[in-house]
Amino acid sequence: MDTIKTKRDSLLFGLISILIMIFIFSVYAKAETFDGKEISRYLSTIEKTKKRQPPLDPKTGLYVNQIKPHLFYVTDGVYQSAFLETAEGIIIFDSPPSFGNKLPAIIAQYAPDQKIKYLVYSHGHKDHIGGSALFKSIEGLEVIAQESVANSLAHRANPEILPPTISYTNYHTLSLGDDRIELINQGHFHSNDADSFVYLPKQKFLIAVDVLSPGYAPFKEFEVTPDFGRYLTIFELMAKTGAFLAVFQWFSK
Repeated sequence: MDTIKTKRDSLLFGLISILIMIFIFSVYAKAETFDGKEISRYLSTIEKTKKRQPPLDPKTGLYVNQIKPHLFYVTDGVYQSAFLETAEGIIIFDSPPSFGNKLPAIIAQYAPDQKIKYLVYSHGHKDHIGGSALFKSIEGLEVIAQESVANSLAHRANPEILPPTISYTNYHTLSLGDDRIELINQGHFHSNDADSFVYLPKQKFLIAVDVLSPGYAPFKEFEVTPDFGRYLTIFELMAKTGAFLAVFQWFSK
């Protein structure tokens, strides 16, 4: 008798579980189904987003803007780089593989007869620094990265990425001419190694890559952060720099 009751209870429990799963699935499916009217609510946002994309040069496929005297911002509409012309040479910030092969010519066009002295990495992801090998022929070039990033790159030995020649742990100041650049390790709010702010106090210009996309919802999985708690603190830290201009990801504002 107990065996029959046990089997009956098991069947009843199984049936109830199936019904609950069907109910949850139906609610979820309904929530994920959008009719034309609901989709139309987002069309104006899409149009505003498209208008924010910088006009790319049809020949180079790039947008280059001198956002401050001697400070240039470069993007292909997705990834970005920047370079600073100083009295003693050029400093480059990141070199994405999507347009790294075009950067030397762009720099020569906007800062002719200037020697490239430094290449600074914001973090170690290939999609932001995988075009750095295009600068390997520059004699005396110093490549700067946070210590954990430098160690990781040395271990991976990717021929498309120049190995760092200078590394730092938490903070590093680079001075060239009358310009000063602050490199500040902010933990790993995005990558597994380390992510750094690159701040130019004179220009009040901040590079904080893969934090957010201005005007958008947070990027997929919150910029794929390995440390969500740290990610949430980054926005306050950005505000404390007092930056007037900032480069994040995708488009800048």
